Amino acid sequence: MKISCDRILDRIFITLFYAYACVSTCGITFGTKLVSYFMWPSILFGAILVLYRIIKFKKYTNMPGQIAVIGMIASIFLSTFANYQYNLKENLVYCIYWVLYFVVLYFVQRDRTIEEIKKDFEYIGILVLITINISVFIGLKQMFDGYAMLCEHPESGFLYWQGFAIGRLWGIYINPNRGAITVTLAVAVLLYFLAQTKSIVLKILSVMDMLCLIFYIALTDSRSGAVCIGVLFGVYVFFRMILWACSQEGERLKRICITVVISVLVVLIGMKAPREAKNAYNDVLNWMAEKKLESIEDIDVEDKSEEEINQEINEAINEANSIQQLEVERGYDLTGDISNNRFTIWRSGIEIFRHSTKNMIIGTSFCGFTPYAAKNIPWSVIITKFGFHYTTLENDILHVLVSQGFIGFAIMVWFVLSLFIEVGKKIIKVERKHRNMVAAMLALLFAYVASAFFGSAMFYQFSTNTVVFWAVLGYLMYILRNSGEVYED
Repeated sequence: MKISCDRILDRIFITLFYAYACVSTCGITFGTKLVSYFMWPSILFGAILVLYRIIKFKKYTNMPGQIAVIGMIASIFLSTFANYQYNLKENLVYCIYWVLYFVVLYFVQRDRTIEEIKKDFEYIGILVLITINISVFIGLKQMFDGYAMLCEHPESGFLYWQGFAIGRLWGIYINPNRGAITVTLAVAVLLYFLAQTKSIVLKILSVMDMLCLIFYIALTDSRSGAVCIGVLFGVYVFFRMILWACSQEGERLKRICITVVISVLVVLIGMKAPREAKNAYNDVLNWMAEKKLESIEDIDVEDKSEEEINQEINEAINEANSIQQLEVERGYDLTGDISNNRFTIWRSGIEIFRHSTKNMIIGTSFCGFTPYAAKNIPWSVIITKFGFHYTTLENDILHVLVSQGFIGFAIMVWFVLSLFIEVGKKIIKVERKHRNMVAAMLALLFAYVASAFFGSAMFYQFSTNTVVFWAVLGYLMYILRNSGEVYED
């Protein structure tokens, strides 16, 4: 298939932007000069594509919610300049990201075929699988090598771990939750290739890789990751089955109910799987440590000095301790607050939102709500409770409300409703050969949206996840918008 010049430029940008996201969020390169070597080429190349899309706007006016997209971009600029006294530079960076997310990644040229979109999705899927499998390999090696290092960003002073620390696998991600969510998105890509390929060998490798990724999620002990993987599997099963459920008139309601029940069960099983894998892993470690300690009783004391015997005993104890140090367990109790302080942080966000009429209408800007609280609501928990000023509200929906006020929130709701309407109207029109791809895309998107309820995600985070989310959302909406007549099974 011949690749047009426009598609080549888009792939160059996605590759650069994805690479920039990789080095920006990798614990090894985070805060280093290497980031700028990827940042400037991707931003400048993206600016050229934005200008091209503005000039050729008629080629990109076939996407759902396109007016809402323009409104959201206007909203973030409005809140940024209305709160220029609060971290203007950082807020402008998010403005740039939003323009690139919406204008370059989300908008798709209207004359492309679904087959071309499929190739573009597979291309970004391969990027995801390569980079994430490398990160998983490095993280697991760090863990079993006993590597743990507390690192600090050279400018902001932000602290994060590398390797295995505090009873959780951080690997090369600067946050174990983000690492688990990133790995989850790779599972969606594997589901696509697993169903798409006819090679038995590739199917076996895909399943093995999927199990390895789920094991990695278990080692992060991330509840957000567990929720995401459950949602991912459940949504994938639901959209693969719902077309079967609606394909014939007879007993349609019964088939829909079966689909819903099975999907909910899959969600619950998927959420439970990392927890059970973690427990099984810890049980194996405890068994190995006990065997090491039991071996002390079998030490041959004949013809050995007391010093030699003590040395063997100490070696066995040290080995048992080394094994138990790899146990995955949070170092703090969550039973008293199942939200891990999120409920308290959310209430603080609402407090900031309601503090003034201006906040309720246009917001404080994302990088402005913390300094606003420090200046005007110094008793707010994001200022007083944690020993430092908290810069996230741990919920992207609340972020939009607080950062961009009711105007930005209303536009976001408009955009989201446009997307859901498009899915509801067009999902049954997708041709059978593309249904697996659409289901995998929906699974990936819903899984990442689920993570938005527990932290920054698609709006106020720059990461490989965000790049993939907006690109895949554009692919999916384009496929739905351009799907033809209903294809009966």
